[in-house]
Amino acid sequence: MRIEKIILGFKIIAGLITNPTASYFSVVEKVCLKELNKKPDNRFIKLFLSSQYLDHNQLDESKKLLESLLDHESNNYSTILLLSRVYFKSKQYKEVVDLLGCYEKLRESDSHNYYLGYSFIELREFESAINYLEKYVKHYPKDYIGFVRLGYAYNMIKKYDLSLKAYKKAEALNPNEQNIKNSIELCLKKLKKDQTLQ
Repeated sequence: MRIEKIILGFKIIAGLITNPTASYFSVVEKVCLKELNKKPDNRFIKLFLSSQYLDHNQLDESKKLLESLLDHESNNYSTILLLSRVYFKSKQYKEVVDLLGCYEKLRESDSHNYYLGYSFIELREFESAINYLEKYVKHYPKDYIGFVRLGYAYNMIKKYDLSLKAYKKAEALNPNEQNIKNSIELCLKKLKKDQTLQ
């Protein structure tokens, strides 16, 4: 595979030299499609091109390549993770959950726990969202967005104390974000209201 990467790199460089006005992406796409015409089942080229498509928001093209790879090797970790990102960017949250949720190799420290947590929020399955977002923020404690999503999920199941705790961690990481301040204020009001009802 290493030789294959080197050869592909040289072909891309040659394409850029012979056509200096072309964009990097258009050269990569042209070279990869040419290689796939020669060897349609080339896993490395499909993965590489699908990641390029994903980076350039050509989600349908990326999805086609990745789904064709999964048809041949249904349990490939890198293909599953890349396809889950395509589904996520396409707002196909059910597909993210179906693909990653039952995948046994997803580690607790895997950043894809964020995608699962966010997807469960979109599907209004907040307990499941909390499960994955807790794992995510444990391993990515400097990502304030993870804490914002976690705070939102706790808020939706009326666990305002835990919601407030998550929002305060988000605020500590990004003290200038007004939406976090608004969420904290809302949590404090809900906590105060709950205390007066008791």
